[in-house]
Amino acid sequence: MKKKILKVVIIIVIICLSIAILAFISDKVLNTSDFPRVMENNEFKVENVISKYEKNSDIVHAYEATEKDNKYAITYLEFTSNNAATDYFETEKEALNKTKDKNAVVNYSALNDNEKYSINTDSNHYKTLSKIANTVVYFDVESKYSEEVVEILNKIGY
Repeated sequence: MKKKILKVVIIIVIICLSIAILAFISDKVLNTSDFPRVMENNEFKVENVISKYEKNSDIVHAYEATEKDNKYAITYLEFTSNNAATDYFETEKEALNKTKDKNAVVNYSALNDNEKYSINTDSNHYKTLSKIANTVVYFDVESKYSEEVVEILNKIGY
């Protein structure tokens, strides 16, 4: 009897922790109106680049945030739906795969509506594609800037 109660309590605790973690993650992710403001507060120049994506009717917002010294840029896209974002993510993931060299380090993670795919190449490039719900963020930077960019992505929830 005590073992059953203990198992039930453990299951309830796991469920509560999972809900709390998901709530924290969803609160941390920037929405489209916050992305430009937060990136500008981190000394990035933000530009609306929706015209670059006019052929893709599933993209409703597009921003490019360029680091103050023009060392790299981070692109933020919002889609009409989660499915549209997933389709875009999968297409871009395949394209990234084609750029990897034989000793590239590849990382992939997925949880619910969140997916992240990164490649660190022999040619000293770090490329990441990150999807949360109906948004995608991506960049391609020299490896020496990878830690800096990962820190920014963590700040904005990606």
